[in-house]
Amino acid sequence: MNRRYMPKGWTLTTRFNTDSYMGVPGSCFYVFTPEKKRDAYSFLIEHLLLGHGEHFVSTKVLKESWEVWGPVAKRNELVQPRIYPGDNDTMEVLDFVYSRHGLSFSAMMPETKKAKQTSWLGGNVTSGPLGDTVAALAGLVEKAIGDAVRDRNVFHIALSGGSTPLPLFQYLASTRAGSISWEKVHIWQVDERCSRDPSKSNFNGLCRALIDKMPDLKYEHIHPMSLGLYGNELCPNASSEAYEHEMSAYLGSSKTFDLVLLGVGLDGHVASLFPFSDVLREDSRYEMWVVARCKVL
Repeated sequence: MNRRYMPKGWTLTTRFNTDSYMGVPGSCFYVFTPEKKRDAYSFLIEHLLLGHGEHFVSTKVLKESWEVWGPVAKRNELVQPRIYPGDNDTMEVLDFVYSRHGLSFSAMMPETKKAKQTSWLGGNVTSGPLGDTVAALAGLVEKAIGDAVRDRNVFHIALSGGSTPLPLFQYLASTRAGSISWEKVHIWQVDERCSRDPSKSNFNGLCRALIDKMPDLKYEHIHPMSLGLYGNELCPNASSEAYEHEMSAYLGSSKTFDLVLLGVGLDGHVASLFPFSDVLREDSRYEMWVVARCKVL
């Protein structure tokens, strides 16, 4: 392909959601992914405001494309567009902000006056403003710790990395420092980044947001997912085996945590289990606790 026609801000990829489109092998297509992920609605609205029409099609062409791509999307179960509820009558609207990086939502979901309690897949779901949602989650964490300490005098929690749990960590540190038996709590990691740069470590972020602000936490109850070294090189496999051994020693025959906090990335990954990863095809280990999937940062 002539590099002159490479779209700016996009990267050519070899990953496909299916082996073929309309009977044509996927290898016959050029597939691009955005270098910087953005919400599709803010992207289109920005180009509409700027008068860039190359990302829009006429109604006639759109209807014709539905006839072609509709069956393909249904067959391959492609991602459905995100629906934003709310209207002017309920004052649940999305506001936009414009910066040098472009147009974006000031809030990814409409703000409501209070958190809402719903259910999904048989479980309870709390949604609403960030502050109310984090407070509700902190209440669940506090109750879970209290119940476990009362029953077994110990509590094991595994915390995820990234930016998703940071508001919860900060809330716990500021409002639950004295109301939780932190001396009975064991803190584990859900995932860790392979990097020689300490600032990129999930454990570093966890310490700054929570651990360093909890003086009652015992040093021996903090279990970082350390990065092993072998001959001055990163050795994630050795680290995963050591972490499994440590978990087995502390969790005992139950082999379970009291609480595991997970987040979801923009691409749908959970606990560093990314789409198309070879780890997802692992079927030989029925009690897989820790696995190395290392790309050095």
